[in-house]
Amino acid sequence: MNKLILDKDNIILDYIQIKSLKNLQKKYGHDRRTLKKVLVEGNCYIEPFKKDISDDIINIVEDYNNRITIGEISKKYSIDRKRIVKLLKENNVVDHQNHKYDFNRRIFENIDTEKKAYWFGFICADGCVYKSKDNRSNHLGIKLSSKDINHLYKFKTDFNLPHEIKLKKENGFGGGFESAMIRLTSKNLVEDLINIGCVPNKTFLLRFPQINEKLYSHFMRGYFDGDGTISRSKNNKQIAILGNYDFLLKYQEILIKNCQISKTKIYKKNKIYVLSYGGNLNVRKIGRFFYHESSTCLSRKQERF
Repeated sequence: MNKLILDKDNIILDYIQIKSLKNLQKKYGHDRRTLKKVLVEGNCYIEPFKKDISDDIINIVEDYNNRITIGEISKKYSIDRKRIVKLLKENNVVDHQNHKYDFNRRIFENIDTEKKAYWFGFICADGCVYKSKDNRSNHLGIKLSSKDINHLYKFKTDFNLPHEIKLKKENGFGGGFESAMIRLTSKNLVEDLINIGCVPNKTFLLRFPQINEKLYSHFMRGYFDGDGTISRSKNNKQIAILGNYDFLLKYQEILIKNCQISKTKIYKKNKIYVLSYGGNLNVRKIGRFFYHESSTCLSRKQERF
């Protein structure tokens, strides 16, 4: 007897359980076209572009506006992703120019968790926010030395990002080096970052954000991981943070209040300002403030502390 005839009932039962043509292919060895024909005849499969979704449209739009991703919506309603994107555009739901990368574009709409505060601080230091005139290529880029590539993987994991991390040969002082970069394109993401203070060309414009004081240490740790250093001269440790004067003044005020350390002079070096603290006791106090109840950091700097 034909193997397909023997498999038909089991194919239908398995599809009802797992809803995956790919897994059926692996299990039974039949091509997708043959499997679809069996399932259509068994009244348990409808081609995505033939399915009547008129009753689902309102729920799909509502789900997307509630930050449910296109991939999750596709599984929930058994509708092809491209059809969902088309439906959302027809209903004037914006920000689908990059639906290849399906992720939450409102990550930084509210800074209300440790991870958001940390990564916002890191982006303020080491990120690049670009806003185009037509809003069609707004993006956030984070470029690090390839030795810190694992830190970008942490960023991907913390926010469930599907984006690639790209390696590139760079030219710099003292010779070439390899960089690692992640880039997120989104009008909403960029606008949210700008609204809370991380503006394009931020070096001289950045201001300390208005966030919950309980999240200060996480934001400041993120900024330090991006634009701070820790070093040792003989037996004496020292840290330094770079930035503009107003930003560093607020940064210092919070350190003084939370670490019981003295005020030091914020000095200018070339075109940028530097906030520096030396002494093992001062550095230890700042380290405790940075890493208390923390889960995200640049590991190599934490190890130096």
